[in-house]
Amino acid sequence: MTKSAAIPVVDEFESAEGLYLALGRIVEARDARTHGHCERLADYATALGISCDLEVADLITLYRGAFLHDIGKIAIPDRVLLKPSALTRREYALIKTHPAIGDELCRTVRSLDAVRGIVRHHHERLDGCGYPDGLAGDEIPLLAQIVTIVDVYDALTTTRPYRKAMSSSAAVGTMRGEAREGAYSTELVERFVGLIGSDALPPDPSSGPVSPDRIARLALPRKSRMAKSKSAASSGSPSSIC
Repeated sequence: MTKSAAIPVVDEFESAEGLYLALGRIVEARDARTHGHCERLADYATALGISCDLEVADLITLYRGAFLHDIGKIAIPDRVLLKPSALTRREYALIKTHPAIGDELCRTVRSLDAVRGIVRHHHERLDGCGYPDGLAGDEIPLLAQIVTIVDVYDALTTTRPYRKAMSSSAAVGTMRGEAREGAYSTELVERFVGLIGSDALPPDPSSGPVSPDRIARLALPRKSRMAKSKSAASSGSPSSIC
């Protein structure tokens, strides 16, 4: 066997996806204050998706999309991304280009097509005041809405150049207030609040993209409870599952 024949052949799209996941980590590594942000968001989003009883395929998309949501920031210069003081209007306008840039990057990789809606729309708001497209209400994909909520929570509870980290309770209060004002889904916010501090939030992944098998295992307990709840309801038995 020749040396070249011994090298395993890797599908170009799987290889490209791995590269983009690595780029997501590179973006995060540029700012030590956001260490672990990608992993936390992927875990939070997956847990919230399980709470919403999403199918496993959607949970996998949610995990990958949450991990890659800020990949467009790779095109934002450090002088803007890491600026320790308030941004100028021009700098903020530049920051707001990162979802569209990330979408365009993901467009070049067929296996990432499903995450494009998350990457592009995770800064949209239900009231239409978000960016880059000013979508409103149900125009915003559900998976993007989920990532928006967990992204806001993680941002509020993490120290940033322009402010100190909030406590979890203060962040929840802020999110509830903004939901009442029409920015986010009140139902999704409350679902996430119910997960904070519980064992429903999965542990940090060791590295790389989560496997379909792992997500299926995370989803299985809730799926089983839901099935038992429906069975109990049909038989007239009481159940503690909503």
